[in-house]
Amino acid sequence: MDCKICLQKYKGNIRKLTPRMLTKCGHTMCESCIRKQTRNQRIVCPYDRKVTEVRNGVNQLPKNYAVLEMMEESKTGNGGVEEDVEVSGGDDLEDDEEEDSEDSEDSEEDSEDSDDSDDSDDSENSDISSDESSDSDDSVTRRDIRIPGFSMTINCGGNVNIRLN
Repeated sequence: MDCKICLQKYKGNIRKLTPRMLTKCGHTMCESCIRKQTRNQRIVCPYDRKVTEVRNGVNQLPKNYAVLEMMEESKTGNGGVEEDVEVSGGDDLEDDEEEDSEDSEDSEEDSEDSDDSDDSDDSENSDISSDESSDSDDSVTRRDIRIPGFSMTINCGGNVNIRLN
C-alpha cells in the first residue's frame, strides 16, 4: 500500500514512510507528507479539508496499524483463508428464512385468487435462481473468506453476509 499523496510505499520501519492517521477525519498519509503540509501546528486534510491539530508533533499522530498489518500479511502470504462450503438446510439460513416467510405471507394474500401451486410461490420468493434451485432445493453453495479480525460469507443465492469479529 502506498501514500496517495507522494505515491511512496508505506514502511513501518522507516519513520518518514510510516502511515499516520489524521485524528479529525481518519484519513492516512505518510509521516513525510503530513510534515510537509503542517502549518502552525495544524494540517488541512487534502481529502476532506478537515483540520487536525498537530500540537505535539507529527510522530504523536496514531500509526495506521490496519495498513501495517495488511502489508505484513501480504508479505507473508497469509492474507486470508478461503474455503468452499456446501450447506444443506443449515442454521445460518434461519434469519433469511424468517424474512422470506414474512414476504411470502404478503404474496400469498395477493395470490389467493390464482391457481398456482405452492411450489411456484416458493421459487418466486427464493433467493436462489430457478436454475440452481431445480438442482437441489435444500442446499446453498457458500464461500467463506476469513482474515484476522474480519470474515465474510457469500451465498451463491445472492445473499451477502458480512461479520466483523
